[in-house]
Amino acid sequence: MRHLDRHRITGATLVGHSYAGMVIAAAADRADGRISRLVHVDAYVPRDGDSCWSSTNERFREVFAAGAAATGYAAVRPPDGGHTRRRPHPLAPFLQTIRLTGTLAQAPPSGVHLLHRMGRPDAVR
Repeated sequence: MRHLDRHRITGATLVGHSYAGMVIAAAADRADGRISRLVHVDAYVPRDGDSCWSSTNERFREVFAAGAAATGYAAVRPPDGGHTRRRPHPLAPFLQTIRLTGTLAQAPPSGVHLLHRMGRPDAVR
């Protein structure tokens, strides 16, 4: 939000992959109409009150829990064999619910593009 404010950006497109779908939805909800499009790439698309945990399926919950158990400090290790820059993700944000005011829900349907919704194929738009 500070970046949008500082540079007086309007009409921005936010792109989120995986958990970042939660982040871009929250940012767009708080951006007072300055976001023109959200692109969710194999990402979570939350509704008010959702969390990453509640939005995913049992398989991903097991992966999150196993990753947190393996580290001993409540962070989820990324799966083996990916990019070397990947780092563990804290478990708490996966459980935290998102609060959306409804601004995001009022955006025209053409403003949201989705390739796939992780864990909830019934909610693909």
